[in-house]
Order: sequence, then structure tokens, then C-alpha cells
Amino acid sequence: MLPVFQRYGRATLYLMVTDVLAFFAAFGVAMRLRFRPFINVIEMSSGELIPEAGLVALLSILAVPVTFNILRLYQRRTWLSRPAHGLQLVKGIATLLFGYLVLQFATKSPFIVESRLVILVWGILTLTALSVNRLLLFPWLMNWAARSAMHRRIALIGANDFSREFAQQIRKNSSRYMMHVVGFVDDAIPPGTPVIEGAPCLGPMSKLDEMVDLYNIEGAVITAGDMNYGELMDCVEWCVRIFGWVDVHADRTACLQQNLDPDTYFEIPFIRMRSMQKSPALQFQKRAMDIVGAGLGILLLSPVFLLAALLVRLTSKGPVLYTTERMGMGGRPFRFFKFRTMIVGADRDAGRAARVVEAYRASDAPSPSKLVNRALLTPVGGLLRKWAIDELPQLFNVLRGEMSLVGPRPLPQGEFDLQDEWQKKRFEVKPGCTGLWKIYASWNKNLPFSQSVLYDIYYARNANPLLDTAIILRTILVILAGKADG
Repeated sequence: MLPVFQRYGRATLYLMVTDVLAFFAAFGVAMRLRFRPFINVIEMSSGELIPEAGLVALLSILAVPVTFNILRLYQRRTWLSRPAHGLQLVKGIATLLFGYLVLQFATKSPFIVESRLVILVWGILTLTALSVNRLLLFPWLMNWAARSAMHRRIALIGANDFSREFAQQIRKNSSRYMMHVVGFVDDAIPPGTPVIEGAPCLGPMSKLDEMVDLYNIEGAVITAGDMNYGELMDCVEWCVRIFGWVDVHADRTACLQQNLDPDTYFEIPFIRMRSMQKSPALQFQKRAMDIVGAGLGILLLSPVFLLAALLVRLTSKGPVLYTTERMGMGGRPFRFFKFRTMIVGADRDAGRAARVVEAYRASDAPSPSKLVNRALLTPVGGLLRKWAIDELPQLFNVLRGEMSLVGPRPLPQGEFDLQDEWQKKRFEVKPGCTGLWKIYASWNKNLPFSQSVLYDIYYARNANPLLDTAIILRTILVILAGKADG
């Protein structure tokens, strides 16, 4: 199966494609009705689009899936409630057309239609087409697919009371969830042993690759509650390598299920972990965002840079910048920059080093990044840390390609070596100036280190420009609230 089908599934891809087509087709019909018979949106003889339609086609492909995704129109919990589904559709179409009007006002482009009548008819036609497709046709197709045995065939990782109940609920609602539970994967139960009627234990986790071919399994849901962090992350890695995705409901990931707007199966929250996005287009997009963002940040904040450097120089002895070696993507070291906020030699504090070791040994202890001996701060160190001014030189690390605007927290060599292997998985992407770890740690001073790592791993598995933008905006709010130092 192609990676895109693995990552999103048949139902989601169907909706994405039909959403884009409906939005574009409605524009074409609106133009034809308004200017008939003087305009053909598509020149049938050559297949060429008029410039106005070409721009709308581009916007349809880029903006429709993003906007609808923000409004949860690709989540099961939205599909299952017609009133909520219809309301989100209205919001989505209104947002897209408002954005078109803003673009028209801001650019005065000749490729943007000025007729308000066209835009009004476009909106009405889009709402009509999507309402018919999503609220009437889509549920019928789901039922038809269920009757035709076209559900996605999945295995449940872990055989316990919860997974049994989950399998029974999926059977009762097969047309809603488009899944069929083939069986269970569990190391403690002999293969072939019935777990529920018609769904036996297929074998141990070590045989999952063989089961996929033998039983035509297309996905997995982790429902085991007794895994430790290392076992859970290994299981996630295994599943995303095979299927491109895995849904996780486990006690160890409760913080993600509570805080990251998860999708649900019959009101039970699940976090989806995906395969790493390695497409050249996405990598180019992220790098371009880093260069533009870091460049603008340095340019606009240059007075703050100068003031911070002057304050550090005048209030304490030592260099303005604190440079040290940090571990980057794949565990590769790089030179890390920040404004110095502590007296020279503070990084050799033996007491803090001992507390850091203890924190890594106790995964539920607060993050080691919070273990700061405030007696060693310079006179302006607390101020610089409170408003994240000390972090600004990292923008140069971003320009150099060693860091990204968003990513996991970079670690010193000593701390990196203390981590378990599952904790190092977050460094499959570049470290960042900010990240989910920054947002949640700033509001929760007792955030356990293990949860901080989980936020990083979730980001590494679900990174995309939309998520990056949301994290950057929330980081700005954290800084403005004076909570950047947690």
C-alpha cells in the first residue's frame, strides 16, 4: 500500500479529495452562471485553466485540507455527529471564502475575482455539495463498505479486558469506524487461543511481520496497558514501520491523550503516531520556514540583541555568549549559542550534575532542564530567562542548519548519554528553539521528564508546518506571559 494510504486511510483520503474537487468545481459553476456564455473556466480543446481558476485550484489543494483539518473535519468524532459536522462545514467554507476576500483586498491581484455575486454563489454551491457528500453520501458509503467487507483490517496489540471491549464495540459500529478486528497480538497467550469469538490471539509481537502477510493486516491499535516506556516506544516503532501509523491508548501516554486534541473511538481518546515525514517537499518547506523565521527574528529583534549583550557585559565578568556543545539530530554534536545568564563556571556545578543523574533515573521526576541553582544566576540572568531573551542567539543555530525553530530540546553530551534508547528517539528530527515540551513545561512546573520526552516523540512523529505554526504562536503567548523559564 502507498505511504499516503497507510498514513491517512481510505475514508479520510476520500473526504480530502472530494472536498478539494467540490470547492474548485463550485467556483467553476459560479463563474459560468455569472458570466455565461462568455467564459469557460476550463478550455476543453486545450485543457487550460483561466488564471482565476488556476489560482483557485492552487488554493483548493493547499488551503482546503489544512483549514478542514484545523476544524477537525477529518476526525471520526466529527463525522459521527451530523449537527457538529454541519456546523464545522459552515465554519470551514466561511473561513476559506473570508481568506479569499482578504487576499483580494491585500493584493489587488487581477487573478482574483472581484464579483461578490460569484463569491456568494461559490459559497452556497460549495456548502450544498459538501453537505450532500459528507452528511448523506459519505455515511451511505461507509455502510456500503462495511457490508462489502471493505473495512481496514486491524490487529489489537494486547489482550485484556479493555481490548476485548474495544473489539466488541468496533463490531457493533463497523460502518462508523470502517475497521475489522482480525485478532490480538499478545506474548502471553498461545497463538490460536480465542480472545473473543472470531478473533483469536494471532501470536507474539515478534511475529507481527509474518502476521501482516498471513492475515492481510492493514493497521494496529495499541491497547496494552502493562508496557513500560521502552516497550511501548519499540511497539510504536515496529507498527509505524509496517503500517505507516498506529493508534495508541495506554496509561503511559495519558498526558498526550488529555492535552493534544486526540481523536476518539466511541468517546475513548487515541493518539495517532505516524511514520516520519521524509519527503523532499516537506523538508524544503520546513527549512524555508526556518530560514525566513530566523532571519526575520534576528532583523526585528536586533535592538533586543544589542541591549541584552550590553546588560550581560556590564553586570558580570565573562563572555556575552555562552557557547557549549549540544547533541543534535541523530546524536551529532554542534556548537550551541545563548546569552550567558549564569556566572562563569556554573556549568561545572557538581550538585546540579548529581541532581540531573537522579532525574534521569526517575522518569517521573521533573525535567532536568528545571534544575537550576538560582544562586549562580547573574544580576540580569533571571530577567533574560523569564522572557526567553537568553535563547535568541539560537536563531543563528537555525540559520546554520543545526537547529529548527520547532523541535525537541537540545541536550548536553552528558545528559544525552544518560538517556534510555527510547528517549533518544525524539532526536530523529532537528532540535528546536521551542516545542511542545516548552509549551507544557512553562505551565506545569512539575511536568515529569518522561512526559516531556513523550511530547517530543509525538512531535517527531507528527511534524508538519501547521503544527509548527501553532507551537510558535503558543510560544509567543508563553513569552508574553513571562513564563518562558517555567
